[in-house]
Amino acid sequence: MKIILFCLIALCANLYLFAESLLIDANELKKEKLFSSLEEAMRSPEKVFRLNLSNTRLNEVPKEIEKFIHLQELSLSSNKIEFIPDEICKLRKIQKINLSYNRIRLLPACISQLGHLQELNLMANEMMALAPEIANLKKLESLFLFENTMVEIPKEIGQLTNLQNLDIRKNRLKELPEQIGELKNLQTLNLASNQITKLPNGFGGLSALRYLDMTSNKLTILPESFGNLSNLEDLNLSSNNIGLLPITFGNLSELKKMNLDKNSLIAIPREVSSLKNLQRVYLNQNSLDSFPEGFTSLNEIQSIELSHNRISTVTDSIGLMQRLQILNLSSNKITSLPESIGDLKKLTTFYLKRNPFSKPEQEKVKKLMPNCKIYWD
Repeated sequence: MKIILFCLIALCANLYLFAESLLIDANELKKEKLFSSLEEAMRSPEKVFRLNLSNTRLNEVPKEIEKFIHLQELSLSSNKIEFIPDEICKLRKIQKINLSYNRIRLLPACISQLGHLQELNLMANEMMALAPEIANLKKLESLFLFENTMVEIPKEIGQLTNLQNLDIRKNRLKELPEQIGELKNLQTLNLASNQITKLPNGFGGLSALRYLDMTSNKLTILPESFGNLSNLEDLNLSSNNIGLLPITFGNLSELKKMNLDKNSLIAIPREVSSLKNLQRVYLNQNSLDSFPEGFTSLNEIQSIELSHNRISTVTDSIGLMQRLQILNLSSNKITSLPESIGDLKKLTTFYLKRNPFSKPEQEKVKKLMPNCKIYWD
C-alpha cells in the first residue's frame, strides 16, 4: 500500500513538473506563432500558445477560450467586452493578458488562480475597483490601469512583491494605501491625472523606484519619507500645489530629471546641492523670488527652466554651473545679472524674455556672452 501511495505521489509530482516545463520564457514566447483567428486556433487548440483577437468586434469572451490549455499570451483588446467569465481562470499557464479598450468593470475573483500571470493590461475600461484577490498574483510584474474610473486601490496591492510597473493614470484616486510602500521591486509608477491630495508615509518604502509621474494631482506637501526614494531618476510632480519641498529631498542621489512646473513653490531647500546626478530642472510657473543657490554647485546640470516666477536676483555663484547649456529666466523681475554669468562658456541658449532689463544692461550681458543666443523679446 505504501509503495502504491508513493508511486501516486511521484506520478503527481512528475505531471506537475511536466506541466511547468511547458511554460515558455518571454523571449521564446515571441517566436511562437501568433493566432489571430479563433477558427484557425480551434483546429489545433493544444498548439496555441499565443492568441490575438483584438479589434474583432467581440461582445463577450469566446467560450472556446478554455480549450487552449497551453495558452500563455492572450489579447482581447479593442472590443466591446463588458464581462469576464470564470472560464478565463482555467488558463493556468497564461503569462500575459491584454484586455485594454473594452467596457470591463470588474474582474472575477478567480483571477487569483492565474499563478503565472506576469502582465495584466486593463487600460481604457470602466474598472471601478480591483478585487483583493489580486494579491495572489505573486508573479505579476506589470499592471496597467490607465484611464478607468477607480476611486481607490486595495491595500492588498502591497502583496504584489514582484510588481515592477504600475500605471494608474487618469482615474479618480484621492489617496493611496499605506501598503503601496511594500512594493519593493516597483521601478515605474504613473499616477498622473488623479485627485491625490497626499502621499502616505509608507511611500518612501519604494526603494527600487526609478520613474515617478504624479502630474496633475492635488498634492500640497511631500512626506519626509519621500527622500528614501534613493534610486529615483526621473520625477514629474508638475501641476500640483506644492509649496515647499522636504529637506530630505536632497537625499534623492540618483535623480537626473525633476519637473515641478506649475506648483506653488516659494523656495528650494539648499539640500538640493546633494543631487549630484541632476541634469535637467523644470521649475516654471512657481512663486520663487530668487535663483535657487543650491543648484549652482551641481556640475551635471545641463538645462534649468525658471520662467514665470518672481525672481528678482540671480546669485553670483551661477557662474559655477560649467555644463549648463540652456537657461530660461523669462517672465521674472530681473533687472541685472552678475558678471559671473560670463563664465557659463557652454551656455548656448538663454531666455530672458519679459524681464525689465535696461538697454545698457542688455548690452553688458551681450558682451559677457558673445557666443550665446540670447532671447530678449
